[in-house]
Formats: sequence, structure tokens, C-alpha cells
Amino acid sequence: MATADEFLSAADTLIAHGADSGHWRRAVSTAYYAAFHCLIDAFAPTVFADLLTQDECREWFNHSDMKAVATTVASVPPAMDPTNASERELRSLAEWLKHVSPYGFTARPSDQTVEICRLFKGLQERRHQADYFAGGGRSQATEANKAVTDARRICTLVSECVAIADPDFRRLGAQMLRASLKPPRR
Repeated sequence: MATADEFLSAADTLIAHGADSGHWRRAVSTAYYAAFHCLIDAFAPTVFADLLTQDECREWFNHSDMKAVATTVASVPPAMDPTNASERELRSLAEWLKHVSPYGFTARPSDQTVEICRLFKGLQERRHQADYFAGGGRSQATEANKAVTDARRICTLVSECVAIADPDFRRLGAQMLRASLKPPRR
């Protein structure tokens, strides 16, 4: 998590000493990369035992493919008690399960995994906005602070998932890597 901590520290510095939108936009982007590296640092050992392969696989993760998996997982309906759920709620869950079945999820993932996906999706969207488009509805300093807060929250949730060996988090990592890998062109 050293890389993630370094990015978070850099984002804090950009916000604290930032005097214009360039600093704040860069802080948003830097916060996203803190979360991105935090996830990869946690995922690599869950997929590969060999340290050299863990280092090499960090290059294999693709931002947009990771976001696509996160978006699908984050779209899970709210947690419900299946014994008291309405027919509509059960249909909604069944429909969601159809969308995530290619990712190996057969039930609602842990709350931590869902929250990681929700935050990662939003953070990547804000990073894209900050990197490629000036402006935005909110104050850029406020947006930068929110991005750093969300990146820190992702890192906290990742630590929790790693500590309890959350199988949903492990599956998320494997599926984000699988989605990132493209078959060789002929």
C-alpha cells in the first residue's frame, strides 16, 4: 500500500497548496491512482503466489475494464431479507445476478466489495472528467477533497477485505484482471 499512500500524500499536498483548478484537477486524478494501486496491490497476491508474477501482473490491469466490472457489481440492488422481500425486489436481484454471472457471483457480494465498486466507479469517472474536461458543476477544491476521501475509503475497505480474506473481494480482483486481459490478435 506504499504506492497508494504516496499518491494520497501527493493529492493532499496538491489540495493544501493548490491555488487553481490545475492543482485540484491533478489532485482528483492522483486520488484515483491511489485507489487503483491500492486495489492492484491487494489483488495481485490473491491471483498469483509468485512475487515476480505479482509485480508483472500490475501492468495487466486496464482502467476501463476494471470500471466495467465495478459498475456491474455496484449495480446490485440494496440488501434485503429474502424471506420478506417483495416480488419486485426478488426479480431485481435475479436480473442483477444474470448480469454478474459471467463474473462468478452467484449471490449478493459483501457490503465492502459493493462499496469498493461503487466508489471506484465514481472515482474513475471524476478522474476522467478532471483529466480531460475543465470545469464541472462543483467547486474543484471540493471535488478534490471528495476524491481523496473516497480513495482513502477504498483503501480502508480493501484492508478490511484482505484482513478477513473476503472471497467476494478476491473474486472481484480475479474478474477485473480477467476482463483486462485481451486474447492475442492473430
